[in-house]
Amino acid sequence: MKRDETQLVDNYETWWDAEWTKMWDIYYWRLRHHYKAVERLIRGTTLDIGCGPGYLAAAVRPNEAWYTGIDISGKAIELGKMLFPGASFIQHDAANEKLPFRDNQFMTVVCSELIEHTPDFGLLLSEIQRVSKSYMVLTVPVSMGGVGHVWPKWEYQDLMDHFGPMGKILMVQANLEYNFYVVWIRKEG
Repeated sequence: MKRDETQLVDNYETWWDAEWTKMWDIYYWRLRHHYKAVERLIRGTTLDIGCGPGYLAAAVRPNEAWYTGIDISGKAIELGKMLFPGASFIQHDAANEKLPFRDNQFMTVVCSELIEHTPDFGLLLSEIQRVSKSYMVLTVPVSMGGVGHVWPKWEYQDLMDHFGPMGKILMVQANLEYNFYVVWIRKEG
């Protein structure tokens, strides 16, 4: 796996605020296949890291109280609160700060289409594992360049090397039509 330094963004919060302001509805249609792949793996209370406007909250309805979304973008959080008023949304930089939750607080922790944007994802992965009680669901692109994709290409061995230490990998599925992997992990110990 090769890091692409040319894709670093100076200020992710500002960049994502601008993206969500102009394209919040388009992102749903671009990522709906990710949501469908992830939502069938959700069990119980759910933390959605890098939630955007919280489209996964629809998967836990009518139990929105089971859903907590966090995102660096204040605009995305604002949209999420408007779209899913029963869910919980928190603005937070999960890529660079510890998560503001207890150990084992969520049955399922989802991190979809965020890791490839994170220059050093070691803290993020350890925090996902820490706050998960049972399951973790991660998605990354098979291969996708572009602004913000610091890690644009993932191979099966990268998934094993980086996500394998988090627990027992229950499933790795490649969706080549829509260019992403989904990895389902059960926390051990």
